[in-house]
Amino acid sequence: MTLKSLLSVTLIALLCWACESPATPAASDTPTDTPPVEETPPDDRIPLPLHGWYATSTASDSDLKSGFDRDAQSAWLTIPGAGPDEGVMLYFADNTYLESIQIEVATGPGIAAVKMIEIYANGSPMGIIAPGETFTLGENYRNIYLRINEVQRTRSLPIKVDNPYYDTFLRHEFARDYQTGFANVRLMGREGEYRVVPPIAIAGRVQATSRLNPEQAAYQESHLFDARREFGWVEGADGNGIGEQLRFQFDLPVQMTHLQFWNGYQRSNSHYKANARLQNFTFGTDVDSMQAAYQLADDPLPQKIRLARALSGRDFALTIASAYRGRSYQDLALSELLFFDEDQAFVIDSDYPEQLQRQIKTACTGTVLGQLLDRRVANTYTSEAGAREDLSAIMRSDGTFVMYTKAVDELGTSAQTLADGNWEIIEAGPESARLRVFGKYLNFSDLELYYQGKTEVELTRIFKDEITISGNTVQGKKYLDAVVFR
Repeated sequence: MTLKSLLSVTLIALLCWACESPATPAASDTPTDTPPVEETPPDDRIPLPLHGWYATSTASDSDLKSGFDRDAQSAWLTIPGAGPDEGVMLYFADNTYLESIQIEVATGPGIAAVKMIEIYANGSPMGIIAPGETFTLGENYRNIYLRINEVQRTRSLPIKVDNPYYDTFLRHEFARDYQTGFANVRLMGREGEYRVVPPIAIAGRVQATSRLNPEQAAYQESHLFDARREFGWVEGADGNGIGEQLRFQFDLPVQMTHLQFWNGYQRSNSHYKANARLQNFTFGTDVDSMQAAYQLADDPLPQKIRLARALSGRDFALTIASAYRGRSYQDLALSELLFFDEDQAFVIDSDYPEQLQRQIKTACTGTVLGQLLDRRVANTYTSEAGAREDLSAIMRSDGTFVMYTKAVDELGTSAQTLADGNWEIIEAGPESARLRVFGKYLNFSDLELYYQGKTEVELTRIFKDEITISGNTVQGKKYLDAVVFR
């Protein structure tokens, strides 16, 4: 049964149920004063298909759809204690014209209202807006990221730091028992407001015959369906992964007509070239005696392939037949995968992310990391001459991290950097810990020069560092200056 068939069966059942209910009460029925139920008006917004979307933090009783559904009574909310520097990413299925963006923020008991939001388009910072303001874009974009910049219930406390260049030091702390989020995000095009349409998520699981260490978070096969291009599955067998297999199991029967791949490790161009990429493979149902063969180009752009024939079932398998060699590593990487039943995109919705978060939280319990998990640590340094530096970092319970720096010197020249990726524990105790972090590093000054045609530098670089947490300070060896968190 196809996805469309499943939706049709559900719709017919609802219509039959409605037909069996009497339209008007019989003469013998006792009249009541119950007011008529108001019908929900049809959603006449323009459909905007997505290849994927995600939030960096979502409460267990919330979901991302609630921030885009026009319903002022529902909202996407972060987990308690997570606020500034969290955000929402949308990947459009096609290059899409955006006229403007407007954001209504969540309010209510236990919710700290967002005060400012920073907008990124195609990876570049576009500007900062307040709730309710209309931010004009007027261009075509492939993706949009909405980063929470300032939030209520954040206090700034003076701290002592040994730094002769600055005069004032502040530590920023968001309330541990408060959430924040978006009640409604409005995306406007030329013809009106868009209605985002993400891929359908169907319960199931994906299993690989191998994965590269560290297995806990960084290279898990479930990353194929998390919409994060910067994460993916990396096989862990000897060589380029020839013969390794991915098995996809759905709780419901589905039909497939196409597959769409984001080949290689798409964290950056450097990551893509450094690792092996998928070249030839076979794909079919688990009962196929002979699976059909397919080939991908050595290209980081999304590649959509029509299957040799439509496949129906619950179990499917992909087997690696050959690979494009990596410049630095033999391990084959694959970042994202979408299934299609004609035009309808769908993905596997597994319970692995929840399992992973439980494992990480358990590992951090009783250690200094328990105070930092899912909480931003941030400092601001200022001088009398007008120089300023903002530093922040988050170690999330899903095994990801993000670090921002923004500096402005006495002449007003600014520089902004971003590092994000995965983290893992080297050692952790009640008073100190050491973490390994790895991912991408982006200097936005390089990005601006690149778009001006003034530089040929690699915009995003492979990033590795070791983070030490001791006393009240988080300190990186290479990239992160000391940040005081208590």
